[in-house]
Amino acid sequence: MKNSSSYWQLLPYLRPHWKTLAIALGCTLGFVLTMPLLAYLIGQAAAMIGRGDIGSLLQLSGITALMFVIRGAFQYGQDSLMAKAALRIALDLRQQAYIHLQSLALDYFETASTGDLTYRLTEDVDRIGEVINKIAHQFVPSTLTAVSVLAYMLYLNWQLTIATLLVAPLIGVLVGWFGE
Repeated sequence: MKNSSSYWQLLPYLRPHWKTLAIALGCTLGFVLTMPLLAYLIGQAAAMIGRGDIGSLLQLSGITALMFVIRGAFQYGQDSLMAKAALRIALDLRQQAYIHLQSLALDYFETASTGDLTYRLTEDVDRIGEVINKIAHQFVPSTLTAVSVLAYMLYLNWQLTIATLLVAPLIGVLVGWFGE
């Protein structure tokens, strides 16, 4: 049975960069896990405002500021390490393509279009690097964020979370329908 996706062919190119990718994933997890913690801190701040406890609120604002610094460090680690891995993988792909071109017979170059070769050596490899970068910067963090927020919602109020999960798809369909 053939794989439904050709992205599995990138695995050999990901393996040499597994350490960078693992550290970047750790930074992604750290970044994502700060979201429920910040939501908790906001809830605590609201309670302190309601009680009029200014001293504790000032202390909590310092903790919150520290959380944002930590969150920023995690985000920087995620962004820079994932970009580093994506660029290195694109470089590896480009080098493999050049090595392959060097091994081709001269007959191939008589029939192949120069523009096609140039496009494949530049744009196709860059697109693969962009895909890896997008998966690392958008898909993985968004998925982990959705899971962590849902887990926190379940922790806060499981009945309201179930209601939200039942109503949210309907709202999405209605917004899409009215948007047309």
